[in-house]
Amino acid sequence: ATHADATNSISGLSSVLTDAVATVVASQDADIELVEQAAVAIEEVFARSEFETATATTTLNIFQTLAETSAEIGITSISAETIGLGLSMMLDTPILGKNDSNISAKFD
Repeated sequence: ATHADATNSISGLSSVLTDAVATVVASQDADIELVEQAAVAIEEVFARSEFETATATTTLNIFQTLAETSAEIGITSISAETIGLGLSMMLDTPILGKNDSNISAKFD
């Protein structure tokens, strides 16, 4: 599939955007502001997307890289909130499968 084909669907566009953020995160300097920007970027893509397993795995790897970098340099409150929210949202992805019984039990 070409880049143009991938962007013709929501999941395809999500994959392209996630791969773009992954490329940036892999080569960015260990800087607290850059971590924050990347965390917000991937969380925004993730929150508005439909994910295939491969894209969800890439997203999880991005969150892991950002968390590891933050352990070395510190973390802003925005980064911490965004990474935490993103990891929480991972519970409803193809990686782990949807578990409605846990969700409903939490809110009943």
